[in-house]
Amino acid sequence: MTIPENKKGNAVAWNPHNPASLLVPVTSETNGTFATNTFLSHDGVGCNDHERTALMDLLDAQDAYLQSPTGPQALLSLSKSYRRALSNCLQGWEDDLMSKQDATGAAAQDGGGGIPPSNLENLELLKVAYAVTHLSETFLLLPANDQVMEFYESTTNLPGAVTAETVRYLRLHHMTEASDFLDDETLDNLFESVQPDQWEGTGEIYWQLAEKYVLRGNLEDAWGLLTRHSLCRRCTEAIAATTASKDSNAIAAVSLDEYTAASLQEDREGLEALRAILLSAPLPGGRTDQFDAALADDDDYRLHGGNSSNGEYLDEDDPNNCYIEGIPLSAYRLWETSSKRRGKGDVPSTYNDQYSKQVYQTWKQSIRSLPALVKLCRRMPSLRKILDILMGDFSKVEFDSWAEQFCAELLYKAPDLRLVDINNRALRVMEQHNNNDSSSSQMMMSDDDGTSGMSEFEEVVLSVMKGNAGRVIEVMHQLGGGSGAALPAVMTSLLCNLLDDAEILPEVSTSYSLKTELLLNAAFAIHSSLATEGHNDVATRLTARFLVPHIKVKGDIRITAALVDTLEHHYPKSDAEANALLGLCRSLVERRNVRVLDGCVSICLARYRHYLKDQRPGGAFHWLLVGMEFESLILGTRNESSSRMKIDSSENVVDANWQKPQEAGVCHRLLVNYCLETTRGLLKEMLGEGDEGVAILHGRAKEMIATAVEETDFSTFLRSARALENMLLIANAITEDKGGSIVANNIVALLEERADEEENGVVSSLAPFSMHWDLLKLAKGLLQRDADLQSRVGNQKGCISSFDVHGMQVLLERLTIISAAKDMEKAPLTPEETKGMRLALGEGLMRAFVVENATKR
Repeated sequence: MTIPENKKGNAVAWNPHNPASLLVPVTSETNGTFATNTFLSHDGVGCNDHERTALMDLLDAQDAYLQSPTGPQALLSLSKSYRRALSNCLQGWEDDLMSKQDATGAAAQDGGGGIPPSNLENLELLKVAYAVTHLSETFLLLPANDQVMEFYESTTNLPGAVTAETVRYLRLHHMTEASDFLDDETLDNLFESVQPDQWEGTGEIYWQLAEKYVLRGNLEDAWGLLTRHSLCRRCTEAIAATTASKDSNAIAAVSLDEYTAASLQEDREGLEALRAILLSAPLPGGRTDQFDAALADDDDYRLHGGNSSNGEYLDEDDPNNCYIEGIPLSAYRLWETSSKRRGKGDVPSTYNDQYSKQVYQTWKQSIRSLPALVKLCRRMPSLRKILDILMGDFSKVEFDSWAEQFCAELLYKAPDLRLVDINNRALRVMEQHNNNDSSSSQMMMSDDDGTSGMSEFEEVVLSVMKGNAGRVIEVMHQLGGGSGAALPAVMTSLLCNLLDDAEILPEVSTSYSLKTELLLNAAFAIHSSLATEGHNDVATRLTARFLVPHIKVKGDIRITAALVDTLEHHYPKSDAEANALLGLCRSLVERRNVRVLDGCVSICLARYRHYLKDQRPGGAFHWLLVGMEFESLILGTRNESSSRMKIDSSENVVDANWQKPQEAGVCHRLLVNYCLETTRGLLKEMLGEGDEGVAILHGRAKEMIATAVEETDFSTFLRSARALENMLLIANAITEDKGGSIVANNIVALLEERADEEENGVVSSLAPFSMHWDLLKLAKGLLQRDADLQSRVGNQKGCISSFDVHGMQVLLERLTIISAAKDMEKAPLTPEETKGMRLALGEGLMRAFVVENATKR
């Protein structure tokens, strides 16, 4: 395609204040007005406060994992940290939406705006992603088969080894609350009722709620509900009325006849037996769903067992606290495979499926053998159905979902199910439930063929139960990992890395890296989503934190390119922000990553230009020095082929030739130019030939030198910085009238040729050749001042000379070189200027000899 000559392309530039925006300025052909179009490099969908907090928590967990010893337990801890971040995000997000819904309820009724449906949809998608993460942790992150983990190698396939985690997963993600079939008002009235078992005449709702508690294993909640039964209340009141009796176990009192007392005693024994059965149940996953997320501290896992009569928790680890002999309160922990989760007390330190099953069968036998329960069922006929469920008889139960049925079977029928049989049992339950209820309430995530009658999410559950790790990544990508949303994309990438570290992802083509693709996609999502919300600084910092740990010496170059691209498109707003970014990337520069060095230098130059624009030379000088420090990590490192090495005070081998390669650095060149421009400007002002103002240049030079001396040692290696320091001393001496000798000594220091620090035989002066004539003019003025002072005081105080003989020789040497350069037409000097300078230097040399001879007498 040929572009017409009269058509010129528009200039484009990245917005330095918004790293994801490309600016395209255009000019209207009609009125000549100027406008700017903005294009986003990636489509971000925004990111609320809860998601930003979750992102930071996820990256903190990633950093902690990378700094800790690797192993199966580290992977499990990392997965729990990821889930904790998602859980906190979901909880905060839901609370925020609820408060907004309450605040906007009246406005919505009046036709005003409410909560956008997209927010609710995104929240639901994140909930499903959270469920998938928990699912993969439960069935995929099993301990590795190595010599150190021999116990876990045999444990994972033992009967009942994954039952507890499966029950917790089902209750947390697939089952609604037991009381969800009741509205809040009805539930409150039920619990406040004096006779809830007679609610609405039949008490059907009361027993239905108790049944729901038992089906999901919430036996503590079930017991709490049963204590509100009128029969239990009657016994409690009778006990309270007879507390003054010497024999507190005898219910009979003066006010009660023999039959009533015997009836109360029988009811009390039955209720105590029921409490013993419910609060001693060794159910996998625990007797409450309070800790199903499994995110609390280790000690918290030993708190959800056995209520005492006054409603307080008993110490599970105390062997004296038990309701049934041979069944400790902590028996539910027998199904845990983690030593931390098993705790202490009567629970063995290692998992033993035979012992767990034995205790479980003892509990089941207790239900059959306690005569007090049989008598209690006569008084409470509806209790028989509850006991049947505990015995594993579900013939009278109508399950609401496959998850409820599967959970009940794991709790009361097959707690010793093996890992390899979990998916088969789940498939049978799903098919059975779906056949009974063809309109499944599960969330449909795609329009796949429903030949099996199951939703796609049910198929995902079965696939993961079989060990299909690739299905996890596929679903996470569908649930927002590829939508441009930051949190789902980051979670998809982190989960992929976690499963890859666990070595359970299927092998893919060597020409395609799934980890890299997901990593870059997540980085772009963070970048653009946060930038869309105006949080450009957070976007860059989080993107850098996310990418830096994955940049390896022989890794994918695209990751490095993405990091450098992010840094180079960013304009930090503060020194703290810039220092944070440089701190993140410093380790990569120390590993001699030249591309990352370019990004770090870009950050330094952004702050340098900021201070330069604000006319704050100290800050500008500081950031050039910081950039030089980063450049020295690569450009100033030791050259292995160098033969000139020296030993520093710490006996480390350093390269005496380090300056030469560093001079190629951008910050080094800018610093040299900055120093020389300031030096030249100050010199011109002292000669009266400048136009910027001596006070401005003097203040700039003073601030630059103070910064160099205070913050770094690099200035001692820079000739331009030493030249600026000498020029500042000259200006100070002239301004404060400290005498001509200080001015003379510093002029000589600037003009005198010395050997390089490299000891390579090269000699040069601090001041560049372009300043030599101006320095001679300054010296001529000082010589003229000496001559004028000599003419006023005469010879009474001897001869006056600010320069010594050596200094005059340096001046004459410089004049000779400049004159030779004039002959080569490199110095535009007139013969009169050269003659006048030579005459002034000759007279000065004469006075210098006189002063020197006078001092020798």
